Amino acid sequence: MSRFFRLWDDVEIPGRWYLKAPMQEGRWFNPNLFTGGEGRVDVGNTLTMFLRRPGQPLDYTMADAGLPILSERAAALFQSHAGDDVQLIPISIDGQPTPFFILNALHAIDCVDEQRSEGIQRWTAADERPDMLGGYKAIDVLHIDPGRVGGHSLFRVKGWVVALLISEALRDALVGAHLVGPKFDPV
Repeated sequence: MSRFFRLWDDVEIPGRWYLKAPMQEGRWFNPNLFTGGEGRVDVGNTLTMFLRRPGQPLDYTMADAGLPILSERAAALFQSHAGDDVQLIPISIDGQPTPFFILNALHAIDCVDEQRSEGIQRWTAADERPDMLGGYKAIDVLHIDPGRVGGHSLFRVKGWVVALLISEALRDALVGAHLVGPKFDPV
């Protein structure tokens, strides 16, 4: 059976950078457009990002709002291993001569194994977030049903889109390339 991993940003790397949300023509561009697994996003003009804290650039970074940012090397791996599941959006990062990309996972899949997962909390009317009502507010230990994933290599979890999941094959490719920044937890 296929294995999957939650993709994180390794915040334990000493001296690493931190990035702000994207800007376009001097105005904030909503990063949540890229984190819902709702398909392609048309951004129009080039987006720019600025450093929240200067430091070592990473191959994989989660900027404000959990927005995944990839180096050119990382983007090539995602494209080759998850081509139909990913949109790569070029982005300029202040002070960086090389290109970077926003990683937009194109799908949100209903795959949570609620019997095996732990600490599931759902948004209720009492939370006063009608936009989140019924979705997952928290999952302490996430387990998914791989049989519901289909052939996807990269996806968000429907109802809890803060979770970005990748296949074992994609994880192995990222590890084999010795990228700086990604961290993986089995789900």
